[in-house]
Amino acid sequence: MPYTFRDQVPLNVPSLARSKRGWHWVYSTWISLFALSGAALGLSGFSLWWYARKIEPHWIDWHHCSLPIRGLPRPFDGYRIVQLSDLHLTEGRPLTPIRLARIVIRVNRLNPDLIAITGDFVSQLDALSREGIAQLGGLHARDGVYCVPGNHDYWSDAEELKSVTSDFGLRWLINSHTTIYRNSATLTIAGVDDPWEGRPDLDRALRGAPLNAPVVLLVHAPNFADVAVHYKQIVLQLSGHSHGGQVRIPGLGPLALPDQAWRYPIGLQHIKTKENNRGLWVYTNRGLGMAEIPFRFHCRPEVTILTLRTA
Repeated sequence: MPYTFRDQVPLNVPSLARSKRGWHWVYSTWISLFALSGAALGLSGFSLWWYARKIEPHWIDWHHCSLPIRGLPRPFDGYRIVQLSDLHLTEGRPLTPIRLARIVIRVNRLNPDLIAITGDFVSQLDALSREGIAQLGGLHARDGVYCVPGNHDYWSDAEELKSVTSDFGLRWLINSHTTIYRNSATLTIAGVDDPWEGRPDLDRALRGAPLNAPVVLLVHAPNFADVAVHYKQIVLQLSGHSHGGQVRIPGLGPLALPDQAWRYPIGLQHIKTKENNRGLWVYTNRGLGMAEIPFRFHCRPEVTILTLRTA
C-alpha cells in the first residue's frame, strides 16, 4: 500500500480537536471589544453596522490564484479549478437563490476545468436552500462539479442533502477519489468526510489512485492539512469552514475563528514536514455565505479561481 498514514501520524491530531464553544475569540474578549470599538469610532457605529451587515456580505471577491505544482504533468499546465465554499443556504440569509443564480452564470463564463464545493451547503435544509441547490445544478465544468460535506450539512440532514445535490449532477467525494485524464497524463481529485462530524479516511480516499499522479484534496476543515501534509502525493488542499473569521480588524486579523480552522484560517499557505520538504499548498476559501455571525468586515465573500502551473 503506497499510503500509510496510520503508521506515521497519530489519529488524535491536536489541531483537529473541537470544543463545545465552536467559535471562539482569537484574542481576549477585552482586546476584541477594544478593536471593535476602535473600528466603530473610525466609521461611526451605524455606518459600521450598515457596511458589515448590508454591503460587504454582498460584495464578492473573485480571487485569482496561480499555483506552481510540483510534479504536475505538462498537459495539466493551466488547469483551472473554481472553488466555492460555505454557502449556508437557508431562509433569512443574504445568499439567496437569485444571487446564487448570478454567481453560477459568472462561474460558467470562466470555462473552468473543474468546480470544487468544499462543504456547508446549508445551515438548514428548507425550501429556500433546496431552491439554491437547484441553481447549483446549472454549474458546468469540463471535468465535473465535485463536493465534500461540512459540519453544518451534518447538523441539518446530510443524507438528504447528498441525495438532493446528486439529483442536480454534483458528485460527492467522501473518502474517495476520481482520476482526471489528459491523454496519458493523470491528476487525482480526492475528498474526505468532514473532520468535525464525519469519519475522514485518507487511506480509503486514495486507495487505487495512480501512484505518480499529484493529488488535489477537498476537505471542509483547513486544519486537516496537518494530516494531509504527511502524504507526499497530495500537492494542494482546498478547504473552507473558517469564513476567514468574517470580522477582521486591519493589522490585527480575525477576532474569532471556529475549531479546526485556527492554523490555516484564510487564503494561501505552504506547509512542510521533515519527511515532506517539498510541502503542501493549503487554500482556505472565505466562503460565500454566513453562519452564526451575521456580519462581514474586511473579509469579503469569495469565489476562488485557481490555475495550476507546472513547477
